[in-house]
Amino acid sequence: ETPTTYVWITFVDGSIVRMHHAALFPSIWAEGADSNVSVDDLLFQYNHTALLRCQVRLPPGDEQSLSIIPLPKYYPSPLAPVNVEDVKNHGRSTHEACYEALVFGSSDSFPTLCVYTSEDQFWEPQPEKKSDSLMVDVVLGGTKAIVGGVVGALRWATSTEQSTAEPGNSDDQVIPSTPFPSIWKMPVSLFAGPEFHDVPRIIEHCSIDPGGQHAALSDGLGRVLLFDLSTKQIIRMWKGLRQASCIWSKSLNKSTDGRSKSHLVVHSRQRRVVEVWPSRSGGRLASFQVHRGSTIVSCSGRPRNQQQSQESIWSGRDHYAFVLDSIDPSGAATALKRIDVSNIEINTEAPRKSGGANSTSRSREATMRVQHLKQLLSAEKDMLCTKDDVFDAFSRIKSLNDLSSCLDVVAKATVLEDDMSVDGASFQKLALKYCSKVLAEATNEAMEISSSAAVTNLSKKVDFYTRIIKAYDIVKGYESAALDEGAHANKALSNFAREALGWATTYETVTKTGFDSQLRFEDSGNLRFHQFASSCVFPENGSVPAGNMRIYLSESTRTRQEILIFLFRPLLGWFSSGIVGSVFEVLGIRDDFAYVLKCFGEWFMTLRIKQIQDRCLTLPDSPMSRFLRDSIEREFNSGTGSPTAIDSLSFLCEQSTDLTRAFMLATLSREVQLQISRQKEDAAFATADISKWCALVKQLDQSRELLESLLRKLRVCLYVSLRLHGEDLAPFPLSVRNVERESDYSVYKWVALDELKISRNHEEIVSLETASDLTTHSFDPASSESDEPEKFYLLQKSCTDRGRHSNEPDQSGSMLLFLRPFNKPGPLAAHRSLLLAFEWVRDPKYLQILRHAIAALKSLPSSSFSYAVRLEVWCRVVAPVYRALLSGFSDIPEIKEEDAAPLFESREWLSEFGRMALQILTLLGETPFKEGFEPEEELEQPKAEGGRIVWPPVIADYTLGLLRKKARKVESTAVDMHVVVVCALLFSDDREGLSSCVPGIDGCFQPASLFHIASLPNSKDTRQEKFLCDAVVSFAQELHGGPIDNFGVLGELNQLASRWGYEKKWLQTTFLTVMYELGKDKDVDEIMTACSPHVLAQQLVVAGVNIVCQRLDYFLISSKSRGEARSVMGLLDAELCEWVNQRSETAEPLVSSLAVDVPLATTQILTIRLLSLASGSNGDPAIRARIHALSVLAGTLVKAMENHA
Repeated sequence: ETPTTYVWITFVDGSIVRMHHAALFPSIWAEGADSNVSVDDLLFQYNHTALLRCQVRLPPGDEQSLSIIPLPKYYPSPLAPVNVEDVKNHGRSTHEACYEALVFGSSDSFPTLCVYTSEDQFWEPQPEKKSDSLMVDVVLGGTKAIVGGVVGALRWATSTEQSTAEPGNSDDQVIPSTPFPSIWKMPVSLFAGPEFHDVPRIIEHCSIDPGGQHAALSDGLGRVLLFDLSTKQIIRMWKGLRQASCIWSKSLNKSTDGRSKSHLVVHSRQRRVVEVWPSRSGGRLASFQVHRGSTIVSCSGRPRNQQQSQESIWSGRDHYAFVLDSIDPSGAATALKRIDVSNIEINTEAPRKSGGANSTSRSREATMRVQHLKQLLSAEKDMLCTKDDVFDAFSRIKSLNDLSSCLDVVAKATVLEDDMSVDGASFQKLALKYCSKVLAEATNEAMEISSSAAVTNLSKKVDFYTRIIKAYDIVKGYESAALDEGAHANKALSNFAREALGWATTYETVTKTGFDSQLRFEDSGNLRFHQFASSCVFPENGSVPAGNMRIYLSESTRTRQEILIFLFRPLLGWFSSGIVGSVFEVLGIRDDFAYVLKCFGEWFMTLRIKQIQDRCLTLPDSPMSRFLRDSIEREFNSGTGSPTAIDSLSFLCEQSTDLTRAFMLATLSREVQLQISRQKEDAAFATADISKWCALVKQLDQSRELLESLLRKLRVCLYVSLRLHGEDLAPFPLSVRNVERESDYSVYKWVALDELKISRNHEEIVSLETASDLTTHSFDPASSESDEPEKFYLLQKSCTDRGRHSNEPDQSGSMLLFLRPFNKPGPLAAHRSLLLAFEWVRDPKYLQILRHAIAALKSLPSSSFSYAVRLEVWCRVVAPVYRALLSGFSDIPEIKEEDAAPLFESREWLSEFGRMALQILTLLGETPFKEGFEPEEELEQPKAEGGRIVWPPVIADYTLGLLRKKARKVESTAVDMHVVVVCALLFSDDREGLSSCVPGIDGCFQPASLFHIASLPNSKDTRQEKFLCDAVVSFAQELHGGPIDNFGVLGELNQLASRWGYEKKWLQTTFLTVMYELGKDKDVDEIMTACSPHVLAQQLVVAGVNIVCQRLDYFLISSKSRGEARSVMGLLDAELCEWVNQRSETAEPLVSSLAVDVPLATTQILTIRLLSLASGSNGDPAIRARIHALSVLAGTLVKAMENHA
């Protein structure tokens, strides 16, 4: 009987189609056509289903991210209906019409793994025969009670009736005439069943056991899971298999009675390894490496010369696993290899090209020997052992490849020297002796393998460690000798050497820390062999013979410097410069002069100041000088052309951020270069070859000039770093190499920082810049002029006297003295304004700092960078404060809530800050925006006297260039909108009232609010008028400063009113009205005398009459009750008094608390001014008559009160 094979097809929407393999053959189609029956009916005659449709009911929206794997076999769950036939079949399920599928994917709302099933888990028991019921009771016992209870608890749920009819069954549905009529039937629905949740695990690959018992799942966490499909549980997990794919391999086991055995084959693409594991339990059976781009495939077929097993439906087929090993990434060389799980070995079936991946499956015994040695050398072992035990374990290893790797293990083991009292390399010498013996035996036994990879590799390892031991013994031999610390004569110091020592002293004075406090390594103790061996790198170039091996130190700078401390320590002695050269000679890199000098420079950077001073700069013909001179001369005499090794030291000095030691190293290099120059010049001159002598002199002079130029650049960096110590100069540490990157540093920022150290007052700084431009005491630190002692001493003194307040540059030591070409007022003011503004926003309590920043902003010329700077101050300093004030401190990193929140409660602080914000807005609105990058005089490359380009090399200011690049044009309407809000906030805390007057206030002060068109009201609004009147009242109440002689005090109110469409005359009239209502007549009397052209006369006259009536009415009522004016009451005009009373009661003052208790004489003066104003404005004669009557009434009352007094 041929085993049944199905083809499964899944779709994104959850549809599944299962086809019988026979339905794909043309012969079946032809037989059905001859018989005039469909393929469905034809296969049904043989008890087969040709086609079946299923539908996985996936959650909506997740279909695209989910994968569906149909399962070949169904296992009932505990909720499945209990069938009596199952009991009769001894537990074998008869649920042939149920189907299952695994669903997984990357959707966040979907489980890690879910089993979808067509099983009717909401089954309701039907009446059955008594005999059947008794049989179930007897066989199932308590199990039936448990299942029945679960079913009873779920009985309320809606059961779903599914179509499970076979294609051959008859029904009433009209089916079209097709080869597969069943395709038109309702699909079998699969609903979510058991779920597996394990966030953040995401299943990436699934492989089903051909028997349908297990599923191998690989995830994104480097795990492979074994899922039991019968119990729906994870039963096993493998770790460390990232980017894994799995297949199953099954074949008849030769050692059993014909039963098949399955294995899981896992390919980890990241580790490039293939592993074979038994399915449910047991250790790894095999593991081997493959090349990148390899893959694993499976194939099924009948066993050869073997009777078919009847164990299961598919036991007649073996499932083989193959490795398609891509030897060449291009695919040109590929080998197909079969994994024989019966013998657990790899057999080549059909190699396409020889030279595939070697089999690396070691014997268990050899592996255990290596693991035993590693265990003995482990620092975390629990057992006690001696060096003899270790050597015994090492001598048991026979494999050449294992010996090669174990040499590394022994050399780098710390326990030999720490715990077993091994002296240096003594144990490694024994190991090398044993390896040499094994290597000789292997070569003598089989001469033909002397060129094999294992022999070659071990030979190189023996030579590698032989050289390391020899170099180590040289260093060890020097360490056993005493270091000569005796007194010695001091040599005469050069100017550069004096300057170097002076910078070290200046550094300690400025930083108030020791010069050696930043050293990372301590020059103490002796070199240990495992430390030296771990730092040496085995050469990867396999073509180099063992005798010509070059051994370099670790690429890690930190690891290399730890070893260099010991290798170059002999240079701190007296007659020991040749020892260091011998070490590099043994390592085979003595002639790599650039690398040797690079190592020397890195070691020099680890020395203490006393070591540099006593053993280098002041010691005549010091070992450091001799070693450096010997290395350069060896390169010179090697015939490779002009010496370039000294360039590696120059490059190191340029990159170093330890500027003081870099200056000392460059000084030493220059002195050695001078010595070599003199010797070479004398030798060339003695040959009488003038042309050769001239060429040599020119070459040496160029080399010396490069070193002196480097020293002058280092001088500038030292001066800037110490003069501005503690300041944030740039995103990278200061070094010559970093400064020469034109996109990293701003010299103008350096000078601006120095100016602010001297003073923050803009006028004082301008005076300082002018004086620095005129002084004759300035010089360039990067010129040869500064090589004289009095010059660099002045630089160092300027660093120690930094921050001294003085308008005289000579006394303050201003940086403008030494960077005079950068004395450009425009860029310097721009940087000062930025620095002050950002300093203020970090501590907004001191508004004087912001005031200084605004003074610098006002001095900027009309240019593109001026516009960009003003825009930057607004967007990053001012606008965030208003955002916090209006919306809270959420998402505003520029200011801290604990600093700004208390200030928002101060009305005085808010008013002063608001007026400053208006100044910045006004400056921004007045500055024209220029598209593109126009060349500007302030940003051109500065030149020193004589046209020489100065150092640092600045073409264009980096910071200002960035601001110009991101600057955008602001909209004038947006500026007006912000002016309205700022002005309004100066006089009112009514945020809701302001929102009704300015509908777009919520969008103000956002990062991009100035760049969008804003809409201001086109017509006057009563709400705006009321807001303005309230603002005028608030302003007038807070106004205390004596008499006012002009309307300039209404500056911010005038801006607000004008942008809302109100005239100045209306605002000024309202202001005078409010002042008189508040009784502040004396403060505005001077304005009132000549206010006619500046106010609305008729409006002011009407309002003034109301104020006079209110005051007189109050006086008449109060004096009547006191009896002060009874003598004149009968003389007053009764009609006029009645009119005054009525006018007083109907008046609507702007001030809620009207000041009516005002002296009569003051009121009389007001009536006289009103009368004059009414006469001059050609007003209503009736009003003038009333004012005249009020003036007479006020005068009468004044006289009466004087007579009463």
